[in-house]
Amino acid sequence: MKKLFEDLLRKYCDALLSVQFMETGDKTLDGGFYCRSCKLLHGRAHDAVYPLVVMAKHSGQKKYLDAADAVFDFGDNFLCDDGSFCNDAQAGWKYITVFYAINLCEALNTGKQLLSSATLGKWEARLAMVGKWLYENLDEHTSDVVINYQATNAAALALIGKYFGNEAYLVRAARLGNYAMSMISENGFLCGEGHPINGVSPLGCRYVDIGYNMEESIPALVKYAFAVNDKDMKARLADILLKQLDFMLPDGAWDNSFGCRNNKWTYWGSRTSDGCAPAYILLADYHPAFAEAARRNTELLRACTHDGFLYGGPHYHAHGEYPCTHHTFDHAGSIAFALEHCGDLTAEAKPLPIDTAVPLSYYPEINTYKLAMGNYRATVTGYDMSPAKGNHASGGTLSMLWKYGVGPMIAASVTDYVVVESHNQQLTKNTLSHRSLVPRLVLTEQDVTYSTSYFSAPIMNATKTDDDVSIEVKTGFTDKNKNPHSKTCHVLYTLTENGLSLHISDAENTSLILPLIAGELCLLTG
Repeated sequence: MKKLFEDLLRKYCDALLSVQFMETGDKTLDGGFYCRSCKLLHGRAHDAVYPLVVMAKHSGQKKYLDAADAVFDFGDNFLCDDGSFCNDAQAGWKYITVFYAINLCEALNTGKQLLSSATLGKWEARLAMVGKWLYENLDEHTSDVVINYQATNAAALALIGKYFGNEAYLVRAARLGNYAMSMISENGFLCGEGHPINGVSPLGCRYVDIGYNMEESIPALVKYAFAVNDKDMKARLADILLKQLDFMLPDGAWDNSFGCRNNKWTYWGSRTSDGCAPAYILLADYHPAFAEAARRNTELLRACTHDGFLYGGPHYHAHGEYPCTHHTFDHAGSIAFALEHCGDLTAEAKPLPIDTAVPLSYYPEINTYKLAMGNYRATVTGYDMSPAKGNHASGGTLSMLWKYGVGPMIAASVTDYVVVESHNQQLTKNTLSHRSLVPRLVLTEQDVTYSTSYFSAPIMNATKTDDDVSIEVKTGFTDKNKNPHSKTCHVLYTLTENGLSLHISDAENTSLILPLIAGELCLLTG
């Protein structure tokens, strides 16, 4: 495991150095990483201070330490006079300060002995400044954030509190940690990735996003539990991590095909979060699948890495898209953490829950079924907690079909790709070939398109026999603004060891859109 993490971290750090501005004499450029995809310097580049320090420690090469100090200074371009950081030059969102605080504190904990006294003093002063802002401005009563910020601030204040011996920070961290844990559902989902945080949909669903759960919030809570040595919380988080593995696909990907923030889903995780490896590595002693989960996800990251940059999915490079540096410097942090804490863990292949999944599972918090037969894994969702902009798949949509030896055959996300977060979502110039991958039935009247994937009130019933599992769906049609059409139809999904069949009825005057990524399709009409 150590070699896996160290080799990938070196690739990421070397790639970042290849696009880092150095000694230009322009403080608005020096230390920043040029992003070929977004054609800019991302404001959160200073998160890379931690992985660069770890690489300096493990390689003994000063160039990584120089790069870390340069990107630290680059952060001055986004530092506000109140001690917070802006997300980007034209994006005034400040709560991302919490992620920087965690990375900076971990960089100091790892590389304190490597830094000159001047650099150490500069970094510690910055840590004290951001810690004060976080303590005063981000708690469970902060109304304009979603749950991952309270979870991550529990980790940030615990780490900073320990570093400076500040008891008040530790007390606040405990309060935030308990608050976040109170938002975890029976099936192990951290709820609250939307507004209002305690919101419940007409179908009884909660705001859940697997990408943010597993790459940001839960790892932060695990870091908090280790920082304060809360053994009960560690055990509970281990149970949550095990439950969440229901959504790790056999190739290490995360099935976030239904998530309430899946406009930033990237197959291996989420676009601006860190990664799942830290949580599974820290708690590896609790279950044999945990180290395996970290290994498989890291192998997937490596497979999506080209010339040292992490691409936004397994097919981006083949389509000629540029990699966004945000993916690389954020996930380099999780790989660095895994390297620092993996010890002598081995990379021996072990089964994950998905490898021996039960035929049928239902998750009421997201109104979603998971099916498993033979080499096939499928997800059918009627999740009705839509994001503020854009629409993830609902209506009883087949949002994932995965097969051993093939990989993803169907992988849905948002029906319409809408940029919810400027500079935090990647756009393509290949607009003529850009398509939604959401399977759906559509009809058009008076130039208005209505789709089953927009419909948020499907009726779904599941059955299971020894030979198959089935989901019967009665669904309807709405436009993207949720205006309904009077038509309804029925879809029957049946999964066997030989594949998945769809039987569609009452679908006159509609079209079926079934984007097939890989595999074979047989169409029978009658």
